Order: sequence, then C-alpha cells, then structure tokens
Amino acid sequence: MRRILLLVLMLMLLPAQGALADIPGDYRVIPGQTYRVLLGERLSSDGLTIHRIYDEYSGLSGRLDYKGSLSYGKIRWNIQEDISLPKPFGSLEEAKKWLQGSDPAKLRLPPNTVVSEEVLNEWSRSGYQATGEYWEFCPKGLVSRDLKADYGVIPKPYLLEGLTGPEDLKINVLVDNKPVVFRQDKPYAADGSVLVPAAVIAEKLGYKTGYAVDGNNIGVVTFEKGPRKVEVSVWWDFAVINGYKTRFEAPTRLSINERVLVPVDLFAFMSSEVNWRFDQVHSSSSMVISIRS
Repeated sequence: MRRILLLVLMLMLLPAQGALADIPGDYRVIPGQTYRVLLGERLSSDGLTIHRIYDEYSGLSGRLDYKGSLSYGKIRWNIQEDISLPKPFGSLEEAKKWLQGSDPAKLRLPPNTVVSEEVLNEWSRSGYQATGEYWEFCPKGLVSRDLKADYGVIPKPYLLEGLTGPEDLKINVLVDNKPVVFRQDKPYAADGSVLVPAAVIAEKLGYKTGYAVDGNNIGVVTFEKGPRKVEVSVWWDFAVINGYKTRFEAPTRLSINERVLVPVDLFAFMSSEVNWRFDQVHSSSSMVISIRS
C-alpha cells in the first residue's frame, strides 16, 4: 500500500514527460527480456563524441537462479556507448540538434531502452525535444513495467522453514558408506517423505549440476552424468528423468536457506541403490539412508 501511494504521489508531481518514468531504483531483471536504462549523456572534451551511459538488465544471460525468481539474470552497470561526430561541437545540445537534422539514426536508443527520470528532466530543462531517440523498437515513454515476460511475474516459492522432523529422530545420509556432511541444511522430514539437499548428494554421486529455464521461464536445476539427466524445479510437482515426468510422494521444495531439497526417492534413479534403516540409540531414533553410486 505504501508503495502504491508513493507511485501515485510521484505521478502527480512529475512533469508530463517524466510521469512515465520508473520510480528510481525500481528497475528489475525480467525473465526472458533484456532492456537498458539511459542514465546520462555528455559531450567529450574535444567535442567529437557523445558518450551515453546505460545500465543493462538481462533475463537472458548470466547464471540463472534455480529459484526461478526475479532475482536471476545479469545486470551490467555503467555501459558506455559512443556516438562519433564529424566535427567538434561546443555543447551537447548543439551536437544533438545537428544530428537530428543530418544523421538522426545515430541518435536511436538501443531496443527496449528506458530513459531514466534524471535524463528526462535534463531534456525538459534544456528544452530538448528527443525526436530521433525513439523508434519502432524503443517507443517513447517506455518503462520497465511495459516489458512483459512470457510467463508474467513469477512469485517467490514457498520456503520450508523450521521443519526438522520429530525431535527424537536424527537423519544420517551415507554415499558409498561415507557420511555426507551438510553445510547449511540437513535432511528434513516433510510431506510424508525425507527431503535432502540435492546438490550436495548429486556431487557425491559424480553428477554435474547446472541451471536452465523451461519454456515458461521457470528456473530449473539439472543434474547430468553420462547418459543420465535429471531436472527438478521448486515450481514443479514432478521431476524430469531422462525426458520423462516422474512424481514422488513429496515435491521438490526450497529450504529457508534457499537450497533445493528433493525427496530421497529421486536418488533411486540417480544411483545403483538406495536403502534406509532405523537404529535405536538410548531414547532416540536414528534413520540411516544409504546411497550407492
């Protein structure tokens, strides 16, 4: 509600041209889209080059976040692009007005460029009319909220919080008879199953972990070893094993530390054998899960 009120207030106060600009700091990576924000312009000291500075928000490049949330992608700060001039000019306004009449294509902003509020205000103060900047792939008044992802806004997945299972049950995992040491997360008892951190065990089994997106721009974690390929996502209620969907009693979840947790049954498809047993030690029980590569 506070954010909505702030937006309404700013739209009332900004001049007509600046009213369409994003709220400062409101730019976000958008899955499946790449756009730029024009931060500023200046004329070089010799008057022969116009320097433009952008930030780039790409939902197509960089290391994709397995959560599939809006935080994935890559942001490049302060990218400089130069416009060469055929002769020296005394001011930025003079150079740009000459280009408008002689070579307007040079003024075209890159596709999907959002002009920052600061630049819009500077253009307004100087009386500059940006007739050459906007074109088919960069319409006037574009804001980042106009750039829609194919799947729309992806909410943050549900986090498993405080699910440690019964206090008198300790869960131990062995891979090839060696205990697995978990860093932030330990196995959880939830959804009628045991959920374990996927990447740690997959690594012990010799799998290579990767990240991808599906056709709906949802983040997917992949595990590959030889001809075997397993794909899981905290947005799916299934796993894809060698191209086939397989459902388990418990779906893939995200821990409070934002680590992917998978049902231990998944490793029956990633290893040669999975067994478990209960050991009674004094007044507490211990579950031992043994996985063989």
